[in-house]
Parts: sequence; C-alpha cells; structure tokens
Amino acid sequence: MTAFADTILFMTIVMIAVSVTAVTSLTEDYENIPPDRFLNMVSEIEVRLSDMTDIEDDVLILLPDAMAYSIEHETSVSGYLASLLDAVYGPGRYCMSYTFGEGTVTIGEPREYFRSSASEEAAVSVGGHVSMKLKLYA
Repeated sequence: MTAFADTILFMTIVMIAVSVTAVTSLTEDYENIPPDRFLNMVSEIEVRLSDMTDIEDDVLILLPDAMAYSIEHETSVSGYLASLLDAVYGPGRYCMSYTFGEGTVTIGEPREYFRSSASEEAAVSVGGHVSMKLKLYA
C-alpha cells in the first residue's frame, strides 16, 4: 500500500514539474524575441500576392512589398501583422507602424511609455524603403 501512495505522490510531483517547465519555457520564448529581431524577420517573410491583396496572382513577394502596397490599397497586411504580433508578444502589448512614401499604417494603440523599441528599413522592389517601428509595452 505504501508503494502505491509513493507512486501517486511521485507522479503528482512530476506533473507539477513538467507544467512549471512548460509554462516557463513559453514565457521565456515570448520575451526572448527582441523588437529588432522581429522586424528583421518581418522583412524576410515571403507571402503570396493573392493572400494579401485583391490581385489574383500566386507569385511570392516579400512582406515589405505588400506593406508598401497596403498604404494606398485595401489589403489584409495589417491584420496579418497584428496576428503575428499577438502571437509573439500578446494582445495589447505592442504598437507597430510602417511608412512608405507619405502614408503610414499603425497597428496597436500607441502609448507614452514603452519597455523596448526598434526601427528598421526594408527595401521595396518598386524602389524606396518601408520604414518600420515597433514599440513593446510591459
């Protein structure tokens, strides 16, 4: 009977340890992507043109090209970026803006105080650059 109780106690301790380890590793991954690295990854993402715009072409383009196009046209780019940011940093913990030419798109609510920030420029195939800024909040 004591062996059975010991086994139950041991299994309970192992389950708690595994749960704590899983939660800790998820939280660490959440916090370990600095904003400059995220913006760098965004500038290298390839998407299908037909997934981001109303243009029926399945050619792969870099996300900054789609971002530049979205400044003047209706696209799903900001929704896609918002879902990425929510997955990486959590809802409401960021404000990202990107500019091309005279236009700017902002994703998230700007706040006065932020934990960290970064900015980056990505070349666009039609010429020029998309300027991206990302601020993270506590």
